[in-house]
Amino acid sequence: MKTLGTCVWQMCNHRQDLWRYFTFAHDLCNAATERDLYATGQLADCCTPSLDPVTVPAAERITVPRRPLPYDVYVDGTRYRGEVNVHEVLCHAIDEGDLPVMPAEFGLVVPLLLRDGRITAEAFLRYMDRVYCDHFARSCRAVTWPASHRTTARPLRLG
Repeated sequence: MKTLGTCVWQMCNHRQDLWRYFTFAHDLCNAATERDLYATGQLADCCTPSLDPVTVPAAERITVPRRPLPYDVYVDGTRYRGEVNVHEVLCHAIDEGDLPVMPAEFGLVVPLLLRDGRITAEAFLRYMDRVYCDHFARSCRAVTWPASHRTTARPLRLG
């Protein structure tokens, strides 16, 4: 259980500077999304010796079964609602109560709001500072408690 808790803490903990680094480079996300990230290839074929990305010729594409996941989050007192397309397994886990929606909001939705310019870097970091302990606790409950004891109540107003 200690190992699991440590791994979940690392995944949940913004204080490892993951989110701070993300705020520094979030404006570069568009450069990454312009590339076909679903093309398959050997890592050595995906970049030059100086690590500049290249397009892999005749690469096959992988498919990811996706469906919309609705979200409803508050950041700095403003409500953001919508949908984001995610892997259908994630949607199923949330629908069945096996995983709270908060990890998807914390790790995907709120970073996308920053990337898309809907929130500021300051608002993003304030949100991460306020919710990381609750996010960790909910993530631990999701892997240790029976579904009948978990809460997936939404929306969670923290900002």
